Amino acid sequence: ELATTVFRNITDPHTRRFPRRGAQTLGGGQKKRRRRWRQLLPRVKPCYAVKCNPDRGILATLARLGAGFDCASELELAAVLALGVSPDDVVFANACKRPCDLRYIARVGADLTTFDTACELEKIAELHGRAKCHDSRRPVS
Repeated sequence: ELATTVFRNITDPHTRRFPRRGAQTLGGGQKKRRRRWRQLLPRVKPCYAVKCNPDRGILATLARLGAGFDCASELELAAVLALGVSPDDVVFANACKRPCDLRYIARVGADLTTFDTACELEKIAELHGRAKCHDSRRPVS
């Protein structure tokens, strides 16, 4: 029942679909849906996957609304940080992180990342010792 209520309150009221039309969709209706999300799920912060649409206008609007961001490359992370997004509001979620990516996220202070193998976890520990790691195969509780 909670999931149905949340879905009804964050999707487009006419189509029951998530908005897909770019920056113009992120106007008052999106703000109202974000407010409703916070009311219904105050401890859950959704993260926008930058790779879906890295349009600067969309990213800037979501940043103003207080969204979190899911980045999978140095370029994506640099784009959201350039908008003033705190590194604490970013999860670096790439299944196979390159050593240069791990050094970059360590340098800019983006400490939240994911892993799905022991080898990946060892690489993270070696190159970004203060990273906070989440097993991407398990749900967040």
